[in-house]
Amino acid sequence: MKFSEWLIETKNIPQLRRHIEQGFPDTKKRQHITHEVKITKLQYIPITYNNILRIQSESLTDGGNVHKQLMDIVNVTFQPPNSENTVGVTDELGRERFVTPVELNVHNVKVNCDCKDYEFRFANFNIQNKCHLGPPPPPYVRKTTTRPEVNPMKVPGMCKHLLRVTEDMQKQGILI
Repeated sequence: MKFSEWLIETKNIPQLRRHIEQGFPDTKKRQHITHEVKITKLQYIPITYNNILRIQSESLTDGGNVHKQLMDIVNVTFQPPNSENTVGVTDELGRERFVTPVELNVHNVKVNCDCKDYEFRFANFNIQNKCHLGPPPPPYVRKTTTRPEVNPMKVPGMCKHLLRVTEDMQKQGILI
């Protein structure tokens, strides 16, 4: 995939994952260590008037760090109770809402995490590619030129915390 294609492409979860695999082919972290992340809170907020399913989550790493993630999945189909081919999600008020399972390759997402990996490596490139959710973080300023850039291929992407959220949602059958 050419760099210019990354700039015009809409972003879904597999595309963001593919970008991090291509942009960081030698890493032994991020997508390879999601097992070190435990999702301690996973809350669904249906925004039915815009067909958005918002996910607010918190994660805990093996090192004891707590981080907060935010994700919007767009063009979600909300269904009435007892509809066929739906999956239930409990909203922020404890009510069960029903959605058609979200196809990973079809539905675009906007993401955010408060970890430094996301903030320094992906936030600004996600903003440029219209897949960042929320206010932009302060611009990253390099402190040295003796080390390589944090994201030399300028790829959009997700941190290990966001990747783990998507894995948990796949286990629940929300993402297919």
